[in-house]
Amino acid sequence: NTYNEERELVKVRVHNGEPWRCRTWVLVGPSDSRPAEAEDGDSTGGTSTKGAVPYLAAVTCRINVYRHRQNRWAQILNMSVKRERSGLGTILMAGLEVLLRREAVDVVVLYPAENGRAPAFWSLTGFSAPKEASQLPPEELVSHELGGPLLPEFDAGTGVALPRWEKRVGPVGAPTSDAEEFSEHGTSR
Repeated sequence: NTYNEERELVKVRVHNGEPWRCRTWVLVGPSDSRPAEAEDGDSTGGTSTKGAVPYLAAVTCRINVYRHRQNRWAQILNMSVKRERSGLGTILMAGLEVLLRREAVDVVVLYPAENGRAPAFWSLTGFSAPKEASQLPPEELVSHELGGPLLPEFDAGTGVALPRWEKRVGPVGAPTSDAEEFSEHGTSR
């Protein structure tokens, strides 16, 4: 459920993700030949079109190439599910982790909203605030506004910075040598 204050930024990241290095993955249910009514009266996927694809959950990530490693790391920017506490977010995250590992992503970071529900969900899926040192090297922890790759997030109501949570999803990448630099697309150049 996207916050109204963030709706336009989310649209940009989803529909014009390339400049931001963003990708969006969507969990869809089976297509039906007739509109299926949800328990709350909302039709499947928010549509009433015959044969519509029911969108159940979506997540948008920014994929970052390490400056000095042969891997990538990702930042979850937004996640939304049709019906909370139904297992859809957990299913989406399990699939996302598999896909991210295939893309050589080893660490995922996010900034959970402090609304009571988000921290509980992210904790159950294995994320936590770094207890000591971050799993990311220092050069990756530089804010985007200071020329780095990290996009810190803030509480929409108070403007207070949210805590960063992390999860390791793959092995640490090998350091790059001076003769070989990892490109945006995962190949040596």
